[in-house]
Amino acid sequence: MFDNQKIRYLLIGGINTVFGYFVTVFFYYSLTNVLHTLAILGLAHIFAISFSFLTNKLFVFKTKRKWVSEYLRYFFVYGNTALIAILLTWILTDYTNIPFWLVQALILPFTVIVTYLSHKKYTFNS
Repeated sequence: MFDNQKIRYLLIGGINTVFGYFVTVFFYYSLTNVLHTLAILGLAHIFAISFSFLTNKLFVFKTKRKWVSEYLRYFFVYGNTALIAILLTWILTDYTNIPFWLVQALILPFTVIVTYLSHKKYTFNS
């Protein structure tokens, strides 16, 4: 069962999603009186992207290639996806009555699909 890359991606993706979600919510509620929402989201995404890279590299794609180049490619994929998510979060939390935690939950399906396809075709496929 765990020999299938897609199954591993889903399992690790679940762990990464939960980690990223709770890190983001934790940073938001811990730092909201000190930093702007955009700064908090940027910081949280750096933590989440780095954790996700490690778990995907080691447990899903199991590549032996250069760590730095793959990390940069990984960060490029997640960085672009994160920018879209950050902007959506900022707009929806600042200009609607949708709670922050719900906005984050609504954005997750988009990021999961886009990042899986990007990592499969770009990050770990060289």
